[in-house]
Amino acid sequence: MARKVYKTTDKIKVKIDDIVIEISPLTFEAKSDIQASILAGGQMGVVNAARLSIKNAVKSVSGLQNADSTEYELEFDGSVLSDSCVDDLLNIDEDDKLSLVCTSLLNGIPQDFVDP
Repeated sequence: MARKVYKTTDKIKVKIDDIVIEISPLTFEAKSDIQASILAGGQMGVVNAARLSIKNAVKSVSGLQNADSTEYELEFDGSVLSDSCVDDLLNIDEDDKLSLVCTSLLNGIPQDFVDP
């Protein structure tokens, strides 16, 4: 059986509770930065790693609204999310699950994303 190869430009839909995100595989550089944050140790290392993984992996989101009930739209700095956008996403109820999905990309694209 042939294995799928996902390019860093591919977008993979993942449903997290009531929202749907599209993520892309991480580049080697992004993986290196995320792993360096984890290895830096301490609680902040893990938090920074989760933040970096969201910043680099998330490419679209649906199912989120602003406080005024308008559709929430992502903002990008080049090919990665803006810092303010990552801060927004870290303030939703599903932030732990979002962090877990994005951080799991360090090991490539899993067959299935499983909620632990």
